[in-house]
Amino acid sequence: MKKHRIIILSIFILSVFLFCSCGKEVVSWKDASLHDGSTVTVTGYVAGVANTGQAMFINIGNDYPNTDRFTVLVWSENFDNFPIDFLDEINGEKVAVTGEVEMYRGVPEIIISDPKSIDIITD
Repeated sequence: MKKHRIIILSIFILSVFLFCSCGKEVVSWKDASLHDGSTVTVTGYVAGVANTGQAMFINIGNDYPNTDRFTVLVWSENFDNFPIDFLDEINGEKVAVTGEVEMYRGVPEIIISDPKSIDIITD
């Protein structure tokens, strides 16, 4: 009986360890380019936002055209998934965005289609 408890306890501890290690890595916007091709959570302050009609751009760290920035991109086919005042709500806020980092013209970016991919961080 004692042996069964040890086995069950060992399985439980291993399960907890595996579950906890599956979380996404959290990185600063400054280090996002080091994670090209990886799915991570990127954090930083929104420095500027824009809606071109074809895409929404959320620039973190520094605003466009500064290439030392991180960009979150939402294509127009996904605009309806976001509140109308979404860009106004997050401008200037500290955010965390989760997704796959891709490099575009030397700037790291994550393309999102769902507002659940980006959270405002309250310290």
